[in-house]
Amino acid sequence: MIYKQIKIALVFLVSCLWFYFPVFAAGQGESRLYDLPIIELQDVVVDWLRQSNFQVLLGPIERGELEICAEKEHEEWRIVLWHHSSLASWINARCTVNGQIDNRRAEFLWRHISGYIKESSAETKIKPSHQPLPDAVLQQIDTVVCIYADTDGRDIQFSGFIIHESGLIICTAHDLKPLQTITVVLYDRKELPGRVVKIDHHMDLTLIDVGVRLENAVQLTKGRNMLQMGERLYVAVCPSVLSKTIYPGIIDGPPRRVGDQVLWQVNMPVYHGSSGSPVFDNNGRLVGVVKGRYRNTETVGFLIPFETLMAFIKDGQQ
Repeated sequence: MIYKQIKIALVFLVSCLWFYFPVFAAGQGESRLYDLPIIELQDVVVDWLRQSNFQVLLGPIERGELEICAEKEHEEWRIVLWHHSSLASWINARCTVNGQIDNRRAEFLWRHISGYIKESSAETKIKPSHQPLPDAVLQQIDTVVCIYADTDGRDIQFSGFIIHESGLIICTAHDLKPLQTITVVLYDRKELPGRVVKIDHHMDLTLIDVGVRLENAVQLTKGRNMLQMGERLYVAVCPSVLSKTIYPGIIDGPPRRVGDQVLWQVNMPVYHGSSGSPVFDNNGRLVGVVKGRYRNTETVGFLIPFETLMAFIKDGQQ
């Protein structure tokens, strides 16, 4: 048993060395882009490998990429995932059989991922909650905005929220580019031109400036870091996404680490276009920002913690 574990570890190390030598790595595997968050894509791949009786080892690489190595008899896989956007990820897969590269076997993996996406593409309707919303949360509605941008000829829309009356707004990165001009729609439907002044695709956060004074803003000094399992939370989404703009949810899983970034797992409505939405506790205190969701459900999502948001804002201010 110990010999087997040592062998797997050696295979893991040796098979992963080619990543650090681009010339040798060229043509060693096939890459594809899928509309899945990197965490979800990793789970889909790992489940497929384990169901096929592979022994799987996981290990993060630098720059937030994720690595999966698997072995079964004479067949070995080396798979690398890396971030494209909050809701999309790249995957490179290389399979060797008896030491010879066999990219044809990757077709089985591509079919599995495509089948997973197809099966989960039908949206499930979430039953509306009839529980009253806390007044402290309702008071935050005016801080939520809709954000529209044209990126490489593709229209994108997501949510954001005002963090300072001077006109500063936070949202997710979502393929946005530095100094990009975008359109911000306030809760009263007023449209303002906005400009990306700071962006961090690793943290998946963007700071936007609309250049005018705004009346309402989320008070960051009242935000909080520590959350409890089962704690009730509320997400406030862009008004144009749905007629109802606040939905309840709970923390239903421990924090998950992706590379060096930590995310909270929640059970709450996370619709297309609600990435970047602020999430509050019962007292209206900001606790996180919606990053994305698992495709096969509209109620399992992930939040960027308040602590990460504050690190993003403070970075470079010292």
